[in-house]
Amino acid sequence: EPFETSGTRLILHLKEDAADYLESAKVDELLQRYSEFIEFPMSVWKEKTEYKQVPDIEANKDLAEGEEPKMKTVPETTEGYEKMDNQKPIWLRTPKEVTEEEYKEFYKTAFRAAYDEPAKHSHFVLEGQVECKAI
Repeated sequence: EPFETSGTRLILHLKEDAADYLESAKVDELLQRYSEFIEFPMSVWKEKTEYKQVPDIEANKDLAEGEEPKMKTVPETTEGYEKMDNQKPIWLRTPKEVTEEEYKEFYKTAFRAAYDEPAKHSHFVLEGQVECKAI
């Protein structure tokens, strides 16, 4: 099917023993882990099921006037691309916009230091003939 906008479509062909990668939760987890600091937007094809309350026609046949109609829950499935919640990398944001908690989370993710806390951090922007943003 054609794209509505520009972009790249990634189609995966999986082996028999890789069925757990068909689960959308697994794909979301992998995208969150390995595309954390990517600047361009990413979308994933998802199927969502929402449950809606609708009047139950059969149960409301004998309903007296003025009574509350009986309701039933009906699943409604929708499909479509869902934009991943990728935010701009923290070194591209101004230091005023970044919270202390975001610096700590970045340290833990980038350096695989789950239990360590960063001793210090320095977030700066250099402008001149060469522009540089760094943490």
